[in-house]
Amino acid sequence: MADQITRYKNIVNKELGIDVNNPTRKRKYCEARGLYYTLLKNSTNLSLHSIGESVNKDHSTVVYSLTQFPLWLKHNNMLRYAYNNAKTKIKDLKDITEEDNHIKLKQKCVELNFEIFELKEQIKSYKEIEESRSIKNNRLIDLVNRIPEDKEDLIVDRLDKILAMY
Repeated sequence: MADQITRYKNIVNKELGIDVNNPTRKRKYCEARGLYYTLLKNSTNLSLHSIGESVNKDHSTVVYSLTQFPLWLKHNNMLRYAYNNAKTKIKDLKDITEEDNHIKLKQKCVELNFEIFELKEQIKSYKEIEESRSIKNNRLIDLVNRIPEDKEDLIVDRLDKILAMY
């Protein structure tokens, strides 16, 4: 959000050729800040407190400027011209930002699809391992089932000795 605030400040500063951060109470600076406040209020979800804080002013100063701004526009052609240009630049900025976001979302989608593919491959290999274990277990179970009852103790002793060797 700070990046967006900086962009808005730069747009207003370039349009009017002054710095809205300058704390002076001269009319052209107050009007510039009013333009800045109006643009932020109309095109962002920032609170009045946050808008004022961005130029070291409180929310009541923002409220006053927002109420006065239409009057300033009515009587100051240069301000009206700057306001219209700034609105156009912000609209273009939003369009570019939305397009960038769209591109980033597409890239993320491709990355996620690749990740899904890799996970499916891992699942497939796990299933193959489980199947081979299952086949092995079935072979052992078949062998155990074929042991005659009178030879079970002998087979168990021999298997214990074989396993002890490993």
